[in-house]
Amino acid sequence: MTEDRNITEPFRIAASKYLRISFRQRHGMAAGTAVAGIFVVAAIAASMTDIRWGIVALMVAMVVAPAIMGIYIMSEMMKPEVVNSSLQHTVEINDDGSVNIVYTEEEGCSYRLPSPEYIAAESLVQLNYCGEYAVITAMTNGRRRLIIFKKDELKLPECLTLRLSELK
Repeated sequence: MTEDRNITEPFRIAASKYLRISFRQRHGMAAGTAVAGIFVVAAIAASMTDIRWGIVALMVAMVVAPAIMGIYIMSEMMKPEVVNSSLQHTVEINDDGSVNIVYTEEEGCSYRLPSPEYIAAESLVQLNYCGEYAVITAMTNGRRRLIIFKKDELKLPECLTLRLSELK
């Protein structure tokens, strides 16, 4: 955090980390474990009656499920916020609770940077912590948007923390 402004140092988040945090925020860690557990129990029960059901369960586990997960992951990774999070950027939280995201140029950068983003305080709906990161959820243009930054780098304004805690 800089001395006079509530702004992070330039950073980037890998797409894989963004997806992992996004999945935890959206589904929780228990969701995947519960679905896998139910599938295993159903597969074992079905294969006790007829071995062909066990073969079908193995086909689903080894072919169908990875294909579906691959399609889901690729569709998530192509969203603009995931792509932009892998670019070097800074996050600034203003005194009124609004957020500015500014993309900064790196040495040897040969691509065009996206324009800075402004997210109004009214769009921010939730604040969570996921490991070493703070995650602010915003609703912009009818879409859910995650703003992720290291929780030690920014001091959240009191008006923002009070408003987000009231929404929970």
